[in-house]
Amino acid sequence: MRRQTNKIHSLQRSDVGDGTIISIFNDAWIPGYGKLHYLRHRLEVHVTVVDLLTPTKEWNLTCLQTTFPADICQAILTIPLTNITTPDTYFWSLTTHGTYTVSLGYHQAHSQLHRNDPAPSDITASQSWWKQIWTLPLPPKLKHILWRACHGILPTSHNLFKRKALPSSCCCRCFDHDETLEHALFRCPTVQELNPKRGK
Repeated sequence: MRRQTNKIHSLQRSDVGDGTIISIFNDAWIPGYGKLHYLRHRLEVHVTVVDLLTPTKEWNLTCLQTTFPADICQAILTIPLTNITTPDTYFWSLTTHGTYTVSLGYHQAHSQLHRNDPAPSDITASQSWWKQIWTLPLPPKLKHILWRACHGILPTSHNLFKRKALPSSCCCRCFDHDETLEHALFRCPTVQELNPKRGK
């Protein structure tokens, strides 16, 4: 369960700007490496990337060498400091454009959930996993939609028809298919047209 949660958190990456936001140990910001929790003892926990820079905004080689193993130092030195005047940014690593989408988040969470579904006796672990979902750095509205999608309770035409709230389960966008959750998020031609990055 913890491994699944770590996989979801690892999908968020950090892009170095001015270095004032990215946590050295709590964010994934070094190419080829995840979060460096195991190195926390070497510096204060809340140190940010800017603390690894010289006054002239270059990498402080001495600081790097005393804080990180040689391989990580080399990886850090490959990070360009060309955006030093702009804020640090976060991006979603599963897309080439770095943008999080509800359908992508749903697909990832759904696959993690069903890869190793908790047994009835493992309710506590399941609740813990969902608690971690709520801590993802996403807008609350998207997290709520993701949660409802994974539980199959989004108000799709298919679900509303089953509850006798609609006279038909037909998709109200394409009028050609039953609007199941998969159709609403992935298959509907109208939805696919709205995502120009799909398939790239």
